[in-house]
Amino acid sequence: MSFDYLWYKFSEVIFNGCFTSTVRNQLAGELIKARFMKASKRFDKALEVIDNTLSRLPNHSEALLLKAQILWEGYGNYPAAKDCLQKVIQKKKFKNEKDEIIHRWSVNLLNEITKYEGKEIMKTSLPVVIMAVMAILLTETTLADVPPKQQDEVVHLLQFVQNSTCRINRNSSLHSGKEAVSHIQKKYDYFKKKIKTTEQFIKYSATKSTMSGQYYTVVCDGHKPIRTRDWLLRELKAYRSGSRW
Repeated sequence: MSFDYLWYKFSEVIFNGCFTSTVRNQLAGELIKARFMKASKRFDKALEVIDNTLSRLPNHSEALLLKAQILWEGYGNYPAAKDCLQKVIQKKKFKNEKDEIIHRWSVNLLNEITKYEGKEIMKTSLPVVIMAVMAILLTETTLADVPPKQQDEVVHLLQFVQNSTCRINRNSSLHSGKEAVSHIQKKYDYFKKKIKTTEQFIKYSATKSTMSGQYYTVVCDGHKPIRTRDWLLRELKAYRSGSRW
């Protein structure tokens, strides 16, 4: 089970009473955006978002862990990534179970980076610079993704689902908006090579079950259930026009 899978699963748990509702929503939105940009290999944008968060909350453990992931996966900047993780690990008092889990994950990631760093030092057959260039070229030629100009739309849709009080019916099981976002992000990771537009993001990530073929539906108070695809396409249209339904 990959670290990213566990991280996305854990991202359903968003700030439990430590901040006001407005600040909580802002933080949640920033973390969602940073994770999405990281998953899309837009590490520069992901780092920009997370640095903005840390400029206000320099000791925020979840943001520090995410920054460490970005620095390691996106830039191979082991020292800076390890520095972020050390700040998390130095905290000995945990307010809740979430803090304890973040601490444990930071320790595991630090060990993983240290181990990988040691292997890189031992390599002599190919210069590190050449390896980095090859990795960049491979990424650019094999990854298809939502164009940068439409990434804000995808982030908006994720935040829209995250903050919604509606419930998502997936394979006859109701899920909260937070749970739905976690599932959508995992499906995006799986199908992202096929995704080139926001509409395709909706089609592949939030339309129907790959296994059963059943369409996802949305249950909102005071409204008849509708397909998730239609719900998100309507929100996308409203977002593009600057209006809301």
